[in-house]
Amino acid sequence: MLLVGAVLGAACGEADPGAPTAAPPPVSASTAPRVSSAAPTSTTPAPPAARTPPRTTSGNAVALSAAADRVLVADEDHEVVFVAPLAFDDLSSLRVVEMPGPPAQIVALDGFVLVTIRTLPTAASRSARDAIRGPAATAADVSRFETAPAVGAKEKTAKQGSPAPKLDPTVVRQSQGGLLVAFAPDADKGLVEIGRVTLAPDAWGVAVDPAGARAVVSSAFAAEVAIVDIRDPKAMRVTKTLPTAREPRGVAFSKDGRSAFVSHLVGGELTEIVGLDATPSAASVPLAVAPERGPAGRESAASLGYALALSPDGNTLFAPRHALGAEGNESWWGAPTVDVMDVATKRSLQPVRTLAGAATIATGHPPAMTDPPEWGALEGQAPKPALELVQPRAVVYRKRNDALLVLGEGADTVTALDALAPSPALAIIDTFKLGNGYAPFGEYPAHGGAPTGIALSRDESVMYVFCRTTFDLARIDYETGDKTWLHLANDALPVAAARGRALFTEARPGILSGGLGCAACHPDGRDDGYVWREGHLDVSGGAGEGKRFVGQRANIKREFFSSQKGTSEPTLLYPRQTPMIAGRIRSNGPYGWHGDDKDMLVRLLKGSNLHRGGWEKGISPDVGQGVAMIHYLVEYGRAGLLPPPTLARDLTEQEKKGKGLFESEKTGCSTCHKPEREMTDRSVPPLNPLPTLAGFDPESDNAFKTPSLWFIGGTAPYFHDGSAKTLEDLVKSNGSRMGTTGGLSTDERDALVAYLRTL
Repeated sequence: MLLVGAVLGAACGEADPGAPTAAPPPVSASTAPRVSSAAPTSTTPAPPAARTPPRTTSGNAVALSAAADRVLVADEDHEVVFVAPLAFDDLSSLRVVEMPGPPAQIVALDGFVLVTIRTLPTAASRSARDAIRGPAATAADVSRFETAPAVGAKEKTAKQGSPAPKLDPTVVRQSQGGLLVAFAPDADKGLVEIGRVTLAPDAWGVAVDPAGARAVVSSAFAAEVAIVDIRDPKAMRVTKTLPTAREPRGVAFSKDGRSAFVSHLVGGELTEIVGLDATPSAASVPLAVAPERGPAGRESAASLGYALALSPDGNTLFAPRHALGAEGNESWWGAPTVDVMDVATKRSLQPVRTLAGAATIATGHPPAMTDPPEWGALEGQAPKPALELVQPRAVVYRKRNDALLVLGEGADTVTALDALAPSPALAIIDTFKLGNGYAPFGEYPAHGGAPTGIALSRDESVMYVFCRTTFDLARIDYETGDKTWLHLANDALPVAAARGRALFTEARPGILSGGLGCAACHPDGRDDGYVWREGHLDVSGGAGEGKRFVGQRANIKREFFSSQKGTSEPTLLYPRQTPMIAGRIRSNGPYGWHGDDKDMLVRLLKGSNLHRGGWEKGISPDVGQGVAMIHYLVEYGRAGLLPPPTLARDLTEQEKKGKGLFESEKTGCSTCHKPEREMTDRSVPPLNPLPTLAGFDPESDNAFKTPSLWFIGGTAPYFHDGSAKTLEDLVKSNGSRMGTTGGLSTDERDALVAYLRTL
């Protein structure tokens, strides 16, 4: 079977709600859940007219049961849902429910629970994934604590000294599709499956309309949303599928249920789905990215749009995300933001920054600039970003004090923001720190790492937060900050890879990068879709050939860097598109756009300097503990960082034609992109230079490493400078620069593109 990144079939038309429903596809023994899917004996879902509207219509990795007597946690790494008591008191009632694949989000309704499943693996993929996730999680593994043990105590349970076998992306990726699964609460088993519907692979976000009649589900890597009739959870069916921009994630319904908004992991626009009560359609909706921090005359880009929240009155939409290139004191990488939209007009409610120009720093000023007491303290300089919010992951609205509770994945925090402020990210009410037991070198935590999902108790006095890299559930009293913990499961990866998992999301270790974790630019091991600017900006005397990344030219405090270099010449900046890494780092090397790093260890050592402000130093190759941290990240990247799931199916006739063209002498594509070598020969050929894009400088070195083409259909834009926005653009504009596509007919180009999307 060949693998494809395309969605499951073409979009179908709006179906008649009363039409017969096809039965769900059969499930093989190798992919069946370990918990019985028989109908429950104690609970039957209420008919739609009798249902209580869900308190929270948007999905999350944590949810409160409809009866408000249990908290549900989706753990995709162990492929289970935990059903725990609210007070963490009687653990004998805790249940661990095996899922048919990795669960992403949960919505609890009156009588049943919906869970998105990212992939239903094939038999081969199931076997490979089981080796990575280890033994099944059980209730006996769950423990309660209030004072967290140190890192060393946690690691006694890890597989010390065990080698971390490299995962095979061609096997692990194989999928029979994503799923939306309905479960009924069950006193004995916790949850019992009562229905499922197959979706495009990588089913992730879900939201339910206020009437509980339909759900909208996002399939992230497939770039698709599905509208699902859920009135009868035993016979759910897809009524419409719609293509979207890259990486759709969080979903939020309008208050009347006629439309929904979808956030994206890549890009600053939202998707609005309208006509949900008639004929649904989708359109992009621009939402200004941190306008109060934008460089004068330029718009910032965005990434990490994992979640959305709607105000209780339905008038305001909140979008936590990362503002790439936004201004801020010491901010080379931008700033975390919560962008605010008026639902009625689709316009941003945030003020626009009007101070022009970058801050000027006199010669000899210390690199660590002080925080300005007010906006005008340094002309043109925005305030320092709120590091508590770095890598925003999930959000809920707390009505009792009109607060947005935002999880900072990179800082291990829950931060309460004033939802009524023009710019909530600048109006912090309180911060709840989760991470504890940090390693003395590396700063990865024993508990509270990478908060991923959050839910509120019915009276909003308690927060429940799932921390994904340490597999803990925190119960936090909002008023006192007191915490009680459940350690839900141990990391099944070998100890080095497990440490790498913890480090991958952490923004705290200053030695790794300046204020961001790896997951900021490589969320889920993928990419932020952004073209960074690389220049000689190192004034610290550190390693890394003096090179640094910045989001935009305005992020450079030019006079400061020029004075340190003893020149008034402007800094030259070259484009560097963020590459996807999941499933692409199995080989030893070389790495880097110019292929000048012999292996991944060397590349990440250099990266610890590239990814930081020019006034900071990264890891030296002479520091053993620093090199060990890099080793941990490499082990995780090769043994535990799963590539996106893609549908396993035979090629269509058009795709077969494209495959033939790809492997033919006519195009010469396979000369460098060798199928037997991960679709690359890892050579560094000299190429004809591309036109220099606005905002960048021409390069003298035009030899670029041949990239892997695995997953290319979902990683736009293309080339090192991102100048090809689509695969169609790439093939059409290539000419004879890389192989030869200039002489292809329109049909041949279409066939070649169709095949590339299957890789």
